Amino acid sequence: MSQLDDDKGFWPLVRIVQAHPDGSITGATEFSLKHFGGEVPNTGDTIGIVWDSESEYEFQVVLRRYFLTEWKGRSYWVVVVREADPSPQFDAICTNALLTTDLFRAAAMNAPEKEQVARLRQLEGEPTPGIRKFKPKVREPAEPYDDDLP
Repeated sequence: MSQLDDDKGFWPLVRIVQAHPDGSITGATEFSLKHFGGEVPNTGDTIGIVWDSESEYEFQVVLRRYFLTEWKGRSYWVVVVREADPSPQFDAICTNALLTTDLFRAAAMNAPEKEQVARLRQLEGEPTPGIRKFKPKVREPAEPYDDDLP
Protein backbone atom coordinates (compact mmCIF):
# COMPACT_ATOMS: atom_id res chain seq x y z
CA MET A 1 0.00 0.00 0.00
CA SER A 2 1.46 3.33 -1.02
CA GLN A 3 1.47 6.49 1.04
CA LEU A 4 1.12 8.52 -2.13
CA ASP A 5 -2.00 9.18 -4.13
CA ASP A 6 -1.42 10.79 -7.52
CA ASP A 7 -4.66 12.81 -7.32
CA LYS A 8 -4.44 14.02 -3.72
CA GLY A 9 -0.75 14.06 -2.80
CA PHE A 10 0.47 12.60 0.48
CA TRP A 11 -1.97 10.40 2.40
CA PRO A 12 -0.66 8.99 5.69
CA LEU A 13 -1.65 5.46 6.55
CA VAL A 14 -3.98 4.56 9.40
CA ARG A 15 -3.17 1.55 11.57
CA ILE A 16 -5.86 0.05 13.79
CA VAL A 17 -4.69 -1.68 16.96
CA GLN A 18 -6.78 -3.15 19.77
CA ALA A 19 -6.21 -2.44 23.46
CA HIS A 20 -6.91 -5.26 25.91
CA PRO A 21 -7.78 -5.09 29.64
CA ASP A 22 -4.30 -6.37 30.55
CA GLY A 23 -2.73 -3.35 28.81
CA SER A 24 -1.46 -5.23 25.78
CA ILE A 25 -1.93 -3.94 22.24
CA THR A 26 -2.53 -6.28 19.30
CA GLY A 27 -3.29 -5.94 15.63
CA ALA A 28 -1.61 -5.07 12.37
CA THR A 29 -4.43 -3.73 10.21
CA GLU A 30 -3.46 -0.84 7.97
CA PHE A 31 -5.68 1.33 5.77
CA SER A 32 -5.18 4.37 3.59
CA LEU A 33 -6.60 7.59 4.97
CA LYS A 34 -8.89 7.59 1.92
CA HIS A 35 -10.55 4.45 3.35
CA PHE A 36 -11.95 6.64 6.13
CA GLY A 37 -12.96 9.44 3.78
CA GLY A 38 -9.85 11.47 4.51
CA GLU A 39 -10.63 11.71 8.24
CA VAL A 40 -8.78 9.84 10.97
CA PRO A 41 -11.24 8.14 13.35
CA ASN A 42 -11.32 10.15 16.57
CA THR A 43 -11.81 9.34 20.25
CA GLY A 44 -15.37 8.12 20.82
CA ASP A 45 -15.98 7.16 17.18
CA THR A 46 -17.26 3.66 16.47
CA ILE A 47 -15.77 1.65 13.61
CA GLY A 48 -17.77 -1.28 12.29
CA ILE A 49 -17.38 -4.09 9.81
CA VAL A 50 -20.20 -6.32 8.60
CA TRP A 51 -19.04 -9.79 7.65
CA ASP A 52 -21.48 -11.83 5.57
CA SER A 53 -24.88 -11.19 7.16
CA GLU A 54 -26.67 -8.58 9.27
CA SER A 55 -26.00 -10.63 12.40
CA GLU A 56 -22.27 -11.11 11.82
CA TYR A 57 -20.43 -7.91 12.55
CA GLU A 58 -17.76 -6.34 14.71
CA PHE A 59 -17.82 -2.86 16.25
CA GLN A 60 -14.90 -1.14 17.93
CA VAL A 61 -14.75 2.14 19.86
CA VAL A 62 -11.81 4.49 19.32
CA LEU A 63 -9.97 5.12 22.58
CA ARG A 64 -7.15 7.30 21.30
CA ARG A 65 -5.15 8.14 18.21
CA TYR A 66 -1.47 8.89 17.74
CA PHE A 67 0.49 10.26 14.79
CA LEU A 68 3.89 8.59 14.51
CA THR A 69 6.88 9.23 12.28
CA GLU A 70 9.56 6.57 12.12
CA TRP A 71 13.19 7.58 11.97
CA LYS A 72 13.39 6.39 8.35
CA GLY A 73 10.56 8.77 7.40
CA ARG A 74 7.43 6.60 7.29
CA SER A 75 4.49 8.38 8.94
CA TYR A 76 1.12 7.01 9.99
CA TRP A 77 -1.74 7.31 12.42
CA VAL A 78 -2.19 4.62 15.06
CA VAL A 79 -5.81 4.37 16.16
CA VAL A 80 -6.29 2.46 19.41
CA VAL A 81 -9.66 0.73 19.75
CA ARG A 82 -11.47 -1.59 22.13
CA GLU A 83 -14.30 -3.98 21.39
CA ALA A 84 -17.61 -2.11 21.60
CA ASP A 85 -20.15 -3.16 24.19
CA PRO A 86 -23.04 -5.12 22.61
CA SER A 87 -26.02 -3.05 21.52
CA PRO A 88 -29.30 -3.96 19.80
CA GLN A 89 -28.76 -0.87 17.64
CA PHE A 90 -25.84 -2.64 15.93
CA ASP A 91 -28.24 -5.25 14.47
CA ALA A 92 -30.47 -2.48 13.12
CA ILE A 93 -27.51 -0.52 11.69
CA CYS A 94 -26.12 -3.59 9.92
CA THR A 95 -29.50 -4.65 8.53
CA ASN A 96 -30.13 -1.13 7.21
CA ALA A 97 -26.64 -0.89 5.69
CA LEU A 98 -26.96 -4.21 3.86
CA LEU A 99 -30.49 -3.46 2.65
CA THR A 100 -29.27 -0.11 1.31
CA THR A 101 -26.39 -1.79 -0.54
CA ASP A 102 -28.84 -4.34 -1.94
CA LEU A 103 -31.09 -1.47 -3.15
CA PHE A 104 -28.17 0.17 -4.98
CA ARG A 105 -27.21 -3.17 -6.51
CA ALA A 106 -30.79 -3.80 -7.63
CA ALA A 107 -30.83 -0.38 -9.31
CA ALA A 108 -27.43 -0.97 -10.95
CA MET A 109 -28.63 -4.33 -12.27
CA ASN A 110 -31.85 -2.77 -13.62
CA ALA A 111 -34.15 -4.78 -11.35
CA PRO A 112 -37.85 -4.14 -12.00
CA GLU A 113 -38.92 -0.68 -10.86
CA LYS A 114 -41.59 -2.22 -8.60
CA GLU A 115 -38.86 -4.10 -6.68
CA GLN A 116 -36.66 -1.01 -6.39
CA VAL A 117 -39.55 1.10 -5.10
CA ALA A 118 -40.53 -1.62 -2.60
CA ARG A 119 -36.93 -1.82 -1.33
CA LEU A 120 -36.74 1.96 -0.95
CA ARG A 121 -40.10 2.15 0.85
CA GLN A 122 -39.02 -0.59 3.24
CA LEU A 123 -35.87 1.39 4.08
CA GLU A 124 -38.06 4.43 4.70
CA GLY A 125 -40.22 2.43 7.11
CA GLU A 126 -43.20 2.15 4.77
CA PRO A 127 -43.34 -1.41 3.40
CA THR A 128 -45.36 -1.84 0.22
CA PRO A 129 -48.58 -3.85 0.78
CA GLY A 130 -48.56 -7.12 -1.12
CA ILE A 131 -44.75 -7.13 -1.55
CA ARG A 132 -42.64 -9.39 0.59
CA LYS A 133 -40.32 -7.78 3.10
CA PHE A 134 -36.76 -7.96 1.80
CA LYS A 135 -33.98 -9.46 3.88
CA PRO A 136 -30.35 -8.55 3.29
CA LYS A 137 -28.55 -10.72 0.76
CA VAL A 138 -26.11 -13.04 2.48
CA ARG A 139 -22.61 -12.24 1.26
CA GLU A 140 -20.11 -14.91 0.41
CA PRO A 141 -17.04 -14.67 2.68
CA ALA A 142 -14.77 -14.43 -0.37
CA GLU A 143 -16.94 -11.83 -2.13
CA PRO A 144 -14.66 -8.89 -2.89
CA TYR A 145 -15.49 -5.40 -1.81
CA ASP A 146 -16.17 -3.25 -4.82
CA ASP A 147 -17.13 0.42 -4.86
CA ASP A 148 -18.52 -0.10 -8.34
CA LEU A 149 -21.82 -1.87 -7.74
CA PRO A 150 -23.27 -4.41 -8.44
